[in-house]
Amino acid sequence: RVLIGDVVSAKLTLQDDPSGSVFNLPVKVDSKDGAVTRFAFDLSQKGGPANIAGELGRDKEGIPIISFPDGNAWKKRETGPIGVYWNGSDPKKVMVLRPVKPPQLAVEFRNNGAVTSTGSARAGGSAITFDLPDGKTQGVFSMRDKTLTFDDGVVWTKF
Repeated sequence: RVLIGDVVSAKLTLQDDPSGSVFNLPVKVDSKDGAVTRFAFDLSQKGGPANIAGELGRDKEGIPIISFPDGNAWKKRETGPIGVYWNGSDPKKVMVLRPVKPPQLAVEFRNNGAVTSTGSARAGGSAITFDLPDGKTQGVFSMRDKTLTFDDGVVWTKF
């Protein structure tokens, strides 16, 4: 699951298993005083309900978590390179890394939630080899800094 958005709306990219379909689903966002408090997920594209409420909170370690009425909870993944990154220039332009089949990763570049280009990557320790439409490149993931630094010096920071 990858959730990207702001205090007004969001998109959820969901894939139940590595060989399954990828769904890009709309999400309504409720906020108070500029902070997100609640989500309404529309899972109808994948055969689920159209309006599932999720409350945004934090677990006992302070990690963001979305809790659902049925007791299910989605916890933000805090370890490794999988996640959403931005390069510091525009928060609407992001790079998403999600697992396919370890060590393979899917790479998506998004602008305002819409996928603008895709690629793949292969993780091996902190080094990640990217195969993107404009060629291959190397990146190094820093767990401490939560950054990806590429050969050309560009640094992407994990949200």
